[in-house]
Amino acid sequence: MAIRKHANNYSSTLNGAINNSTTTIVVTSATGLPAIGAGETYNLTLDDGAGVIEIVTVTDDASTPSLTVTRGAEGTAAVSWADLSVIELRPTADGFDRKADGAASSTDNALPRFDGTGGKVLQGSGVIVDDSNNITGAVSLAVSNTITCSGTGAATIPAGTTAQRPSAANGMIRYNTSLARYEGALGASWSGGTQFLVDGDFSSTGVMTRTAANTYSTFTLGTNVQTFLTTPSSANLRAALTDEVGTGAAYFVGGDLGTPAGGDIRNCDTISFRAYMSTDQSLTNSTYTKVTLDSTSWNTGGYFDTATYKFTPLVAGKYVFILTGYVSGLTDGSKLYLLTYKNGAASLFSGNFLGAAGDPTVTATDVITLNGSTDYVEFYVLQISGGTRTLESGATGASSLVGYRLGA
Repeated sequence: MAIRKHANNYSSTLNGAINNSTTTIVVTSATGLPAIGAGETYNLTLDDGAGVIEIVTVTDDASTPSLTVTRGAEGTAAVSWADLSVIELRPTADGFDRKADGAASSTDNALPRFDGTGGKVLQGSGVIVDDSNNITGAVSLAVSNTITCSGTGAATIPAGTTAQRPSAANGMIRYNTSLARYEGALGASWSGGTQFLVDGDFSSTGVMTRTAANTYSTFTLGTNVQTFLTTPSSANLRAALTDEVGTGAAYFVGGDLGTPAGGDIRNCDTISFRAYMSTDQSLTNSTYTKVTLDSTSWNTGGYFDTATYKFTPLVAGKYVFILTGYVSGLTDGSKLYLLTYKNGAASLFSGNFLGAAGDPTVTATDVITLNGSTDYVEFYVLQISGGTRTLESGATGASSLVGYRLGA
């Protein structure tokens, strides 16, 4: 909103006739007119003395006595005016209806003023209240009492990146756009990825929960949990669920979460796999040979490693293994054995004695208890035929190892 300027007792005449669309007028004398700058205006009144009146708004006086004007202001009609028509600076309704304005001042109780474009400047402070009642400018609001926000809207707090954090001080809170989360300051430090706000209190590496009025109980988050909260991923979640660093107890409804040795929070029934070879494998006579199971039909849980050919589940329990060996070119009297190895030592030794030459398929089943952390299982084959033979590959109908969790 422009600032409306005023002056006392100005009266003159037009220096030249104008029509109803002329926007540049020349007055005979500019003496007594107020000077205006950017965002400032004043109104002049043309009067023919016979009842025809037009108000014009002066928007530029840089070339006085030539004035740039807006015609037909305040509901009056723009008409043609003869040379020497009377023109005066009179009080008008718009001037009275506008809010009070005054010079910028640091004096107590000084009036706010209109800045011409953005709103009202409060006592020259640089703080602006615009026409939509928004407060902008260099604002630092200090309140020594309770702030009450009424209505059904929402309060917006400062937001910025991690790099844009101000120096931390107790009580600060902001939204971190780099971490996509709210954060608060504790002493000289910001919360980072391991600090939570619960019941209004902070803990630097854990969670505070209220147990009674003004009483809080704290448990510390383990290192892997902190890592997962900072960088969520499947691997970090797995590590967080087996974290034994925390010094407090975490609870599910109905019981203790526990540790890998004492509790199990996975859907263990879904752990299973079927591994096979993508290419045939040569079997040296009378040699224990680990089967190169480099492919899987399925690997639910992701615990079978096709690079090392090992099954290493991270959930303890009893596991069933079904071994299938398909060897070609065996001779009469040959022997074929299928073996499961647990942690590098034979667990199952199942064999077959051939009464005639052929390409036999042998199966065996084993049940092994695994600790859910370091225990692993491998598939070995031993053939005794007097020569090198071939262990046949393929996704179906060939050599394979199937495993699944039976239960605790």
